[in-house]
Amino acid sequence: MHSIRAVVEAYESLLPSDVKASFGLLTTAPYTSISGGVAETIDGPALDAWIQSPAFAAAISTYSGNQKHNVQLVRFDAVLIDESTASVQYVIRDEVAAGNVQYAASAAVLIKDVDTWRIAVHMQHPL
Repeated sequence: MHSIRAVVEAYESLLPSDVKASFGLLTTAPYTSISGGVAETIDGPALDAWIQSPAFAAAISTYSGNQKHNVQLVRFDAVLIDESTASVQYVIRDEVAAGNVQYAASAAVLIKDVDTWRIAVHMQHPL
């Protein structure tokens, strides 16, 4: 069984090139992403479109040459809504390269299927 924090840390540590391969493992399939006041359903076609976009090319270049970026959850607060639903709020510190540190405020709703937690809704905003 993966803990809620472990699922969130694994999700936030994904390199852009690993997002599609992990779809449905750390998240529900589909899941909802909210950023900049826009909610999007993330499914196979949405991931395919993102991979073809300039945003994906920019993300790849940010992590170019890095096999792993250094992600830390600076603050992590979780609330169990019931035995199979949880809400989390956290701040990410992401060192994408030496001297290049980015922060983001994030929140997620996770649901538990049997003994596996998955992100159903993810929200993030750069700080």
